[in-house]
Amino acid sequence: MKRISNPLSKFKIKEIHKEYIDKRLTQHLIDFHKWVSSYNYVQSGVALKLFLPNQKIVEETYNIFLYANKVDQRNFSQDKKKIFEFLSNGFKTKKETISKFKDKTTLLKTLIKNKLVFESKKKDEIANPISLNQLNLKELSAMQDKAYMEIKDKIAKKNKKPIFLDGVTGSGKTEIYFQLIRDYLKKKKTNFNFTSRNSFK
Repeated sequence: MKRISNPLSKFKIKEIHKEYIDKRLTQHLIDFHKWVSSYNYVQSGVALKLFLPNQKIVEETYNIFLYANKVDQRNFSQDKKKIFEFLSNGFKTKKETISKFKDKTTLLKTLIKNKLVFESKKKDEIANPISLNQLNLKELSAMQDKAYMEIKDKIAKKNKKPIFLDGVTGSGKTEIYFQLIRDYLKKKKTNFNFTSRNSFK
């Protein structure tokens, strides 16, 4: 963000709906954003939308799991035994357990309070909507493979400069992108940024 003393036109400043205090763009990412904006002659906000991460990645979500303590259940009521039997078949989410025993929520809270049932908070894994085994990518030509390997080499060396892949329409640039994106998805990474010149026409 930057302060503008003399705006070129009158505009209404939008309210900030949400602020991510612990999420900051690195200087390399800021420099990359400036380069994309200036090279393609587009507004800063338009360029920024091209490589900001998905909201599900930015906003980490957690699930609470319940598991039963190993105790003698001989003096338990039938309701207690049913809850313990349900939780003994592996971890169950708190939401799932409450849904199963809707009329026993007070009893469940008592079991948790008395440490007969424990809670465990776990970060939700971001499911990949695409099975990598089902991706049917085209085999790269010799020239495409050469460009693909050179880009991989630059990424491996952690070269922070943007990589510009030039080619006429139909030369197969997108196929190279797909191969590189698949490599990153296999490593469960989401830091791959690429822009198409067609986006700025």
